Amino acid sequence: MAFKDVILTDIQEDYENLSLKTFVALVFKEKYCRETEWLLKLDPDTEVSVDNLIQLITLKEGMTNAIFGYLHRDPGVVRNSSSKWYIPFITYPNARSPTYPTGGAYLMSSDVPRKLIAAHMLCKYPYIPIEDMYFAGILAEAAEVRRLHLDEWRSGSSSRQHPILII
Repeated sequence: MAFKDVILTDIQEDYENLSLKTFVALVFKEKYCRETEWLLKLDPDTEVSVDNLIQLITLKEGMTNAIFGYLHRDPGVVRNSSSKWYIPFITYPNARSPTYPTGGAYLMSSDVPRKLIAAHMLCKYPYIPIEDMYFAGILAEAAEVRRLHLDEWRSGSSSRQHPILII
């Protein structure tokens, strides 16, 4: 661990625990990486075009209070208990969730993690395992963080010439 860049937790590896792992990463960023200008939340099965990501970050330099990604607009909440995206009504009673980036990754400006942590502490919903919906949707909306859509964010989009993500 020469670079001390691995976060070890005792969180059990399980899809239901993704929100816990994301929360730990946000807290780690705030505690140990305060000078970081951007934070990329990336699923392990998603590849990044580093050149295209750097180009995007350069274009968005100085921008704050923003999460970038391929937005899932006005998504319905899944109530089918056999789905991995199932959210019980008692956990989240709304029929729709706020818009959030989906598809394996999202990029946030450096001020956003602190806002998401604060919103989490005040959130009336106890725990939502779908981390992108929870952090980049519900908490981002509560914290008044802008969610900005980028067509070129993923290779499955209509702008395949210069995708940032390869899914």
